[in-house]
Amino acid sequence: MRSATPSLASELFAEQGRFHEAWETLTEGMQADRKLGHPEAQSKKLIYRGWISAKLGRFAECAEDVHEGLKLDSSPSQILRAETS
Repeated sequence: MRSATPSLASELFAEQGRFHEAWETLTEGMQADRKLGHPEAQSKKLIYRGWISAKLGRFAECAEDVHEGLKLDSSPSQILRAETS
């Protein structure tokens, strides 16, 4: 599984209001990123999954995902991504 594929699919699901499917797709993508050793890609997916969690009313999960995402990659671009999600 390519790392970008789950991100694109989850964006499509989210645009269609299919937040549960977006959340699941991101989770699968993060597992692949972890296996392949891509922490930056995993970080992006965690932050986006946090946004999805908020849309689902799962605010504790949202905070946890954003926190974990920033632990993996705390670059300025990731901080901005987390701030604007």
